[in-house]
Amino acid sequence: MTNVFNKVAILLLVIAGLMAYFILLNITKMYVNQKTRELTIMRINGFTVKEVKRYLNTETIITSLIGILLGIGVGALMGYIVIRFIEMPHAQFVRDPFVLGWLISTAITAVFTIVITAFGTRKVKDLKLTDA
Repeated sequence: MTNVFNKVAILLLVIAGLMAYFILLNITKMYVNQKTRELTIMRINGFTVKEVKRYLNTETIITSLIGILLGIGVGALMGYIVIRFIEMPHAQFVRDPFVLGWLISTAITAVFTIVITAFGTRKVKDLKLTDA
């Protein structure tokens, strides 16, 4: 029975990773496209490419941190509820939160966000300063 739960968890993890990849990349690219004029003006006013990317990445970092904290909180609550719901009198599950798992998932999410944001903000260095 535990093997089935492990396989379902791995499947859901892969699906969540793919969804996060496409959604985060799409949001980052839309954000860059929407702010193209503003970013070009920043470049004209003397901001370096690195400073413009930092400006873009600030919102992504804040949003990711909020998502991580909410994910841990809601996930802990939902995990407890689901475990209480599916356990039987003869098969008890561990109900304590797995803090190491939270730390690992936080690290994976942070690295994932950094990599996707780096791909999404590549367009900043190719801005034409004459388009403002």
